Amino acid sequence: MSKEMGIQEAIFDAIQRHHTVIIHRHVRPDGDSIGAQIGMKHLIQENFPEKRVFAVGDEEASLSFIGRMDTIPDCFYNEALVMILDTATHDRVSDARYTLGKMRITIDHHPDTENLGDIEWIDPSYTSTSEMIIDFLRAFPDLSLSARGRQALFCGVVTDTNRFLHPRTSGKTFERIGWIVDDTMDLSSIYQNLYKESLDHVRFRGYMMSRLVTPGNGLAYFVVDRHLYRKYGLTTQHASILANTLQYIEGISVWFVAVEDPETRRVRVSLRSEHHPINHIASQFGGGGHPLASGMTLNDLGMIPQLVHALSDYLKTVIEGGDTIASRDIASF
Repeated sequence: MSKEMGIQEAIFDAIQRHHTVIIHRHVRPDGDSIGAQIGMKHLIQENFPEKRVFAVGDEEASLSFIGRMDTIPDCFYNEALVMILDTATHDRVSDARYTLGKMRITIDHHPDTENLGDIEWIDPSYTSTSEMIIDFLRAFPDLSLSARGRQALFCGVVTDTNRFLHPRTSGKTFERIGWIVDDTMDLSSIYQNLYKESLDHVRFRGYMMSRLVTPGNGLAYFVVDRHLYRKYGLTTQHASILANTLQYIEGISVWFVAVEDPETRRVRVSLRSEHHPINHIASQFGGGGHPLASGMTLNDLGMIPQLVHALSDYLKTVIEGGDTIASRDIASF
């Protein structure tokens, strides 16, 4: 038996042994975190109808078509199994009550981890946590999943691979997607929901492109302060979405979009790279992530010049040193 199969069986056994399962994921949810969460909720509900299963955390209106969150009292955590998906760090878990459960399971594909679970399935080789849930479903032939649950997992994989454009997308990714897609899924509706955006957001994207900062060495960035945030009706979720729109600009190899929260004044940064690993830069500012797609939260906008300086110095080193740094790290990406 492989190590992965052993972990999957331990997760399956834990689900069987608990009457209540509460599923958490990271704050400021994206398509993968909600897709994995809702997909796992349906998987358990449909195969174990006698169990109580809840998905909790902060809502994201643009992703509500995947599924909505449950509101539950603290007492539901008594003797409950808590599952934490798409994050393995304490400060990233949405709803701090995850510590109240009897047992915890962590399933995540990010390389930055802490000891959160009694059982932990951490594997950065997957493109998304939703893809891991698909493999969990495939590991047990007696399990089934409705079109709605499979749709949630599909959305998770599609969004975390940036519509299958991410470098980690592989034949295995398409094999897993092909395993859950059938004629009962309305793919057209899924993509309409994923691509739909307000007129204000479309106008803002044009505004951003016209004022993109390009200090040199292949770096580009844009800062959304609280005034722009309110004027265009943005949410912090747009930081990641906006960052992906900068991917194909010729001459740009590293870029980021920073969004200031109008209430806390903290700044969410989505950092991306075409070739050069940048997760070590994110970790210097208290963040992390994948080599070519990372993020962080800064205390305020005053820290942006420090980030720009760190990235500029790094890119200068990469340029002067040739392609050896990027080639070495991409090989293990």
